[in-house]
Amino acid sequence: MMEEGTPSKAKTSGSESYVAGKSSSKEDNITNKTTILYVIIGVLSVAVVVLAVLLALGVGGSDDDYDSIGREIHPDVDVPGVFTLSPSISPTLSPTLLPTTTATTGGTNNITSNCQDNATESELGDYLVYARDSIESLGATVCELETQNPSLSGSCEAIAQLRAGGEIRDYNEILPEYFYVNFLGMTVAYAMTNIVLTDPTLVYGIFITALRHHRALTYGNALRLQGWPEDVVQTAYWNHHKNLEAEDASVPPTGDGLGEYCAYINTEYEQLKQYARNKFGEEQLPLVSSFDSTELLGTWCQLLYIVRNDWESHRREVVSSLMSNTCSRPIILYTLWHWEAVLGVGTISGEESLSLLFESFDVIAETYTSPDAFPC
Repeated sequence: MMEEGTPSKAKTSGSESYVAGKSSSKEDNITNKTTILYVIIGVLSVAVVVLAVLLALGVGGSDDDYDSIGREIHPDVDVPGVFTLSPSISPTLSPTLLPTTTATTGGTNNITSNCQDNATESELGDYLVYARDSIESLGATVCELETQNPSLSGSCEAIAQLRAGGEIRDYNEILPEYFYVNFLGMTVAYAMTNIVLTDPTLVYGIFITALRHHRALTYGNALRLQGWPEDVVQTAYWNHHKNLEAEDASVPPTGDGLGEYCAYINTEYEQLKQYARNKFGEEQLPLVSSFDSTELLGTWCQLLYIVRNDWESHRREVVSSLMSNTCSRPIILYTLWHWEAVLGVGTISGEESLSLLFESFDVIAETYTSPDAFPC
């Protein structure tokens, strides 16, 4: 629960390098921006197909049980509609390609060791200010790197257009600051996803740092939902961010019970879907093909460290939301839309992807446009 008073809201629309030449009329730009987003999504889908071909051909190899971005190597595990994971490359990182402040040695791999961001230097300040500045810096870095590497072509514009979609929906005016900063972080993460899958050497540090803010903000909101005051939430932001920094820097090998672990998580997600059906009605749930699958989360869990780690934060936020009859609906639906956007990669159409991208935050925005809005 937030402190008394109106929730802090973001009033700026991002740096000029993201959305240049913005029209004075939002309505006049909706069609063009939507068209561009469809093109971006089409490119992402092509990238996934290309990755599938490369992996099927067995490009590269690794002597470890997991690759350098935390994907466990299980040749027999199929991702429905996406690809069969083969042993992937273990590339050599060029430090100039990541926004690095700290590099570690020892048990870390050559990519995750370059994704620390020295959060402790600012921990006496407002975490939301720190996170927003950090995300702005990540986006600016993407735009700068794009001028140096053709593989990143279109990435800067992708971030710009995702943010423009948020502006059209007035997220910067409606959402409380902690949700708007979360949205900004997701625009960077979404724009980097296809590149991380195809060549993690380029932008993994940017990708995982954006998601670190996402996870820290989700964790802090869980405490807010439980009724903790903002000073406790601020402390939780910083502490969890530092914990995640250590975790992200050294992805451990998985145990021999990975299958059971992921099956349990998959069951949790299926239970959440059924709870939402019973509580809120089928018509409010994501109407996409991936939602009908009963195994996608468990499959992705076995393949990606970030899926397992992010679920832990969302699980806590969902359970915490049950403390409030007002907040449980938007938080649960937000979580389902968020995860369907992740799990549906490569299995749903571009139009569905575009909808899923904003549906999760639309649910929260609708909560705050209500006359009896309650901070969730």
